[in-house]
This record gives sequence, C-alpha cells and structure tokens, in this order.
Amino acid sequence: ARMLAWTVAVLALVGLVASFSRASLFGVALGLGCALLLVFVAVRMPTRRKLAAAGIVVAILACTYSGLWAASQASPQLRDRAQGVLDPLGDESVRLRFETWEREVEDAVAHPLGQGVGTVGAASAPFAEEVRTTDNSFLKVLIEQGVLGLILFAAGMLGAVALLARRLRAAPPEARAVGLAAL
Repeated sequence: ARMLAWTVAVLALVGLVASFSRASLFGVALGLGCALLLVFVAVRMPTRRKLAAAGIVVAILACTYSGLWAASQASPQLRDRAQGVLDPLGDESVRLRFETWEREVEDAVAHPLGQGVGTVGAASAPFAEEVRTTDNSFLKVLIEQGVLGLILFAAGMLGAVALLARRLRAAPPEARAVGLAAL
C-alpha cells in the first residue's frame, strides 16, 4: 500500500512539473511546507521521524526543481516556459501581477469599507473589456468587502486551520493522516 501511495505521489508530481504551472508547483511547495510545519508543531512523533520528514520534503522540492530544469533543456519553447517557474520574479506576467496588486491595494486604501460584492470579476462588467481582476482571493475580498471583511475572512480561515491543527494533536494515528491531508 505504501509503494502504491509513493508511486501515485511521484506520478502526480511528474504531471505537475510537466504542466509548467507556477500555481500548481507553488501550491505543492506551500502544502509541503505547511504539512511539515504541522508535523513539527501539532503531531506527536519522535524527533528523528520529524527530521526524516523534513529531509523528504527538501528532497522532493530539490528533485522537482531539478526535474523542471532538466525538462526545460529539451527545446527553446520549454526553456522559455520553464524560466517563469525557475525564476518567477524575472517573469513578465509576475511583474504585471505585482503592478495590478499594487494598484488594487492603493484603491482599497482609498475605499477602506469596500466597494461591494461583485465589483471584482465578470459579474461587475457590462463588457468583457471592462472586467476587473485581482488574481488574488484575499485582495478580491479586500476590494469588495473592505478591511473588516478581509479581517473576518482571514480570521475565519486561520481559525479553521488552528482548530484542525489542535484536533490533529489528539487524533489517533490512522485519522491523523486524513486530517493532515484535509487541513
């Protein structure tokens, strides 16, 4: 059963690398980091096993980065696509996204109570050219619902994470893995 789980995990990671998607790879890295943090903070296990888990996470991230780099050497098109993942801060689309975020944060400061639900996204624009996007859910909540809405949204999410992490500490080992995955 463990071999099957490892095989599925490796195949899924290969698929993510082959997609050249920054979001999916960042999500994997963030998920692994959060899971590792929970292992160190919320799970009772020997220190040796915790360090082994950290080693596995580092190995997975290193292999993913190396695999992406190796795949990018196959053609100029793949090299260009992979460059945005290997050096995200040098990518034009990332720079444009940061500019959008800066502009939207300035607008949120000018409207601290928000501008109303639906002001961001296709529901608010009468024409496709006028669609306002943020490319960030937290920023969308800030623009639409204001500072208080963002605080409540973030508090709800963090509260759910804290509650689940606390419950994981007391969970039996069989349920802990499912709980960690759900978290």
